[in-house]
Amino acid sequence: MLVETIHTVGLSMLAFVVLPSFDPASASVVYMSVAVIPAAIDFIDTASVSQNKGKESKIFTRKSKLAFFSFPLFGLILQLVGMILVGAYIERDRLIGMYVAGSILVSIKYWENFISLEGNRFASMREIKRKHQEGRTKISCLTSMWKIFFTVLVVISIFTAAARNANSMDVLKTFFGKGQSDLELTNGNDQVGNNPDYYDYVPFVVAIINIISDYLCYKALKSICVINCQRLGVSVLLFVLPVATVFTLSGLMYKPETLKFELCDVFFSKWCIKDLSGLEDKFYMIIGAFIMFYLSLILICKHVMKVNGYRHGETARICVSPFYCGVFLDISLLLNRRREDREYDTILKKTDENIPTRNSGRKMLYACCATMWHETENEMNAVILRHFTKKNA
Repeated sequence: MLVETIHTVGLSMLAFVVLPSFDPASASVVYMSVAVIPAAIDFIDTASVSQNKGKESKIFTRKSKLAFFSFPLFGLILQLVGMILVGAYIERDRLIGMYVAGSILVSIKYWENFISLEGNRFASMREIKRKHQEGRTKISCLTSMWKIFFTVLVVISIFTAAARNANSMDVLKTFFGKGQSDLELTNGNDQVGNNPDYYDYVPFVVAIINIISDYLCYKALKSICVINCQRLGVSVLLFVLPVATVFTLSGLMYKPETLKFELCDVFFSKWCIKDLSGLEDKFYMIIGAFIMFYLSLILICKHVMKVNGYRHGETARICVSPFYCGVFLDISLLLNRRREDREYDTILKKTDENIPTRNSGRKMLYACCATMWHETENEMNAVILRHFTKKNA
């Protein structure tokens, strides 16, 4: 519950204050900085696993220790360098503070996936991980209900604290469609309330699109893992999505009328950029931050590229948490994809002879039968019967 509460506070800070201060393309770069804590935990945990007494960790039987140390370490360094570049681009102390705090608070959400069941450190956290995985469905439902309620409180608190009105209760009334209020946020003075240029149904349209997108991504991820096509279907697509998002939003900024509901300018034409003169003076820092963040995600989330022959039929075997963050869709899928498939059976004490282990070296194979276009069903049945008859003779 504490982790979900912290995640809600950080998510509200980023979604309602920090990200709206950027144009859409820059915001799609800024939100990639939510992997700081996972990288730090991964580095410390990897170091502790390598020092196990009595035997060498199984993690280090295939690759060198240097490689496993360098991946999380360089991932953490690149995340920090990217955050420094974004901070230099912002140049507003209050916004920098909220950006750094929000990124760290959101990244705490994914601690569970980066703590292994082996190692000498994080003993209490490993025990919490075991308990949480045993009752993950009930715990997730309760925490999700709490997050919905707490998010409303956090959003109201943020905007009430930023009110420039004499009475801050006017902001609370504004949320229920009564009047307008002036807010002093990090990006200047803004006005919230009734606006004749916008329609009330637009936020619901955006929410429905987001929900449908989240569901489709989740089902696609599960289907890909079931048919054992993780490398092509998961690693390639998930690592392409951050790049595709940045370039797609940049293209929409060139032509903002693409996202326009009747008179409602969803994409805000003020962000329209036709040439380089419309960019900020320090836009190159955002480009540098994008490169740093993207490389760090590749190093931190290298586990999505592995294929070990496990049958991923259950949702819990694919994702650590049954509910992932819909705001950071692609990043949450990367960070939420379970790093160690075997630990699911270890925690829940499940055994299946058909599920190969790492030591067996056996992979699951799928077979299919193809026919010639001119053969009928009866002819194929006859061919199969003759084949098995000869084999059994």
